[in-house]
Formats: sequence, C-alpha cells, structure tokens
Amino acid sequence: MLARDHLPTELLETLTASIDEVEETVRRAAGAAYGHGSDLAVLQFSESAADVTGIGRLFVSAQRDAAVATLEWAETIDRVSPGAGEWVIISDEQWPELGQLRVLWKAWFFVVRALCDHVYRLLLAQTESRAALRGGSMGGALKTPANPVAIILAEAAPDFLAWFGAYRDRRNVVKEGVALTCTALHSPGVAITFDEYRIDPTTGRHSRLVDSDRHRVTLADVQEDVRQLIAVLTIVADRYA
Repeated sequence: MLARDHLPTELLETLTASIDEVEETVRRAAGAAYGHGSDLAVLQFSESAADVTGIGRLFVSAQRDAAVATLEWAETIDRVSPGAGEWVIISDEQWPELGQLRVLWKAWFFVVRALCDHVYRLLLAQTESRAALRGGSMGGALKTPANPVAIILAEAAPDFLAWFGAYRDRRNVVKEGVALTCTALHSPGVAITFDEYRIDPTTGRHSRLVDSDRHRVTLADVQEDVRQLIAVLTIVADRYA
C-alpha cells in the first residue's frame, strides 16, 4: 500500500551508507593516484566527487522531508484507490518540499555525469602511463569498444557502460531544460517523470505533456547510480594502487 511504503526509511538508510562508501572510495582512489603525474586531475576528481556526495546527502534529506510532508495525502489516495498501481502526479504548490526535491534531482544528473568524466580521464592516463588530459569524456568509452577505458570497464564492471549510456541520455534531456514532475507509485519514495514541451503548429501555443512513459526515475534508480559509481571508483583506486 502507498501509505505504508511512502516513508522509504530503509532505502534511504541504504542510500546514505552507499554515499558514505563513495566518499571513502574516492579518498582511497585520490590517495593512490596523487603523485603519478595527474595531480591536477586528481584534485578535480576529488572536488567533483565532493559535489556528488554533498548533493546525495541533500537528496536523501529532501526525499525524507517530501515523504513526510505528503504522507497524509498518500494515505488519502490509498483509501480512495487501494492497491492501484498507476502513477499519481503530485503538485508542489501545496508542498514546497517537492520543489526542493525537483531541483536536487536535476543537480544529481549533472554532478554524477561530471564525476564519470573525471574517472575516464584518470583511467585513460593510467592505462597510457601519462598525465591526464585536460579534457575527456566517458562518452569516448561508450562510443568505441576498442577504447582502453572501455576494455577495462568491460572486464571489471561489465554493466557500467550500458548504465552510463542510459544515464547520459537522461542528463541530456535535463540539459535541454526539461521540466520534472513529482509522482508517486505504490513503492517507496517520491519519483519524477520528465515533461515534454510542444508547440501546436496550428495555434502556435505551447503545451506541457507529462512524458512518463519515456523517462521515469525513482529512488531505487539513484541507489543504482551510486552502485555504479562505487564500481568505477574502486577500479580507479585498484589500478593506481
């Protein structure tokens, strides 16, 4: 039932522990990589990781606040439609907590992508025994299976690049200025769907359509994001050790 699961305490505790693990793994990776000729890249990597852990912890807090704020509403929905599985749109006009959560969702897409790019730079530098380049994108490993980083990931984290491709696609949509709508299902936490803006060719008027079938992201997806980050951060730490 929605009311019962609306406070995702256990999942948020798991996510908090995973974010702590990201921080510890980054510390280990940075310590191992520093002094190998890519010190600037290591500092940028560490700063990017601090953005991820900082936004992650704020996200956990905002998820909890949003769930608490809308709990009475969730109980009402559950009584009206017990056992229903449809997504329900939540307006953030009544609950400012939802507006804060939407902003953190957007920030999460950008900081995680940035950290993946820094991971790519360090892995490529280590593989080629040189200092890290000033630029570089994990997209290079995604596009080219023969890329040295792609080869490493295929062996050590075989599902990472598939995850990254889907993640990058969502980030690109957010980058274009998509609107996010808070939604709820009979599962823990407050989720989001991506909205699509369209122009009617006849009237020239703009319309906003909820694009829930194409992009729907839940709290469980964030946990998966963090799991994938831990996997590649561990690779960096191990290869520089």
